[in-house]
Amino acid sequence: MINPRQHIERTLETFPAFFLVSMFFCVLIEYGPEIAKKDIAAAIMEPLGTSAVILLFIACTAVTGFTLLILGSVDSRSTSKKVSAVRILVERPAAFVVDLIGPMFAVVSAVIIACLLFGYWSHVPGLLCALFYLFVFAALNIGLVALTHASFLGKIDAKVAGGRLAGIFLILSSMAIFYWMLPLRGG
Repeated sequence: MINPRQHIERTLETFPAFFLVSMFFCVLIEYGPEIAKKDIAAAIMEPLGTSAVILLFIACTAVTGFTLLILGSVDSRSTSKKVSAVRILVERPAAFVVDLIGPMFAVVSAVIIACLLFGYWSHVPGLLCALFYLFVFAALNIGLVALTHASFLGKIDAKVAGGRLAGIFLILSSMAIFYWMLPLRGG
């Protein structure tokens, strides 16, 4: 029998790969495919031109996430020894990146939501908008992963049903938020 803590841990083990791939597509949606065609040196000189470099970094990290998803990842919890942050960065870069930027998304999302509530959407920089889309897609991905794990846990009991219910809620809520945001993109 699997307990809720194990269910959450299994979900989070698979989550980084889905999350990093969604980051790539969200930035691509926000800035358009032409951002990849620009010369990186010239793009850095533009306002918000660092988005080209960010896109390149995210693309590389997304590939790392796919690799971890396909080949598996190093589970530092299998040993009783403490694992340094440097070792995690080397062995599980995707998980390290997600742990590093995770708290940032909560702050950025709070800023975006506050701007929406007070009618200042046009004053929100495009990069913050992109980060908010990443947050929405992340919620969608967590829901999908939770559903996937819940469907393979074996016996259907209250804990599994709870995992499926959480997955459905996250998927529907994130889709609703994203649909609500689409008309506001243009300011």
